[in-house]
Amino acid sequence: MGLTFWFLRQVLRLRRGNHQAPERTLALRESRLNHLLRYAADRSPFYRERLQGLDLQHCRLSDLPPLSKAEAMDRFDALVTDRGITRAGVQDFLKEPTNQGKLTWVVTLCATRPAARDSRPSWCRPTTLCC
Repeated sequence: MGLTFWFLRQVLRLRRGNHQAPERTLALRESRLNHLLRYAADRSPFYRERLQGLDLQHCRLSDLPPLSKAEAMDRFDALVTDRGITRAGVQDFLKEPTNQGKLTWVVTLCATRPAARDSRPSWCRPTTLCC
């Protein structure tokens, strides 16, 4: 029930946001990107190193270096911003069949099946519950 109300609030918020001036939308987008970059640099050793030398207050999305899935998965433990989440811990959790459908500390992660061209699974951190 709570998730339904949250979803409806988000829809209404987005609908209201569509009536803003384009300049306001752009400024809000840039502000959110800059906040996200500072958050990542503060909490992730990987991003602290990767974003070094960039002006995170005025950085644009096109200024960021690309990140491959292979690099992200190889450096997963340094990449995540929650130091309590490790690649080994996530893999152990996903190996256990009785964990399917359980909402535990892994609730902040979404496991995705590997694509045919890449045998490694990947995880993303959603902004909402996905499981």
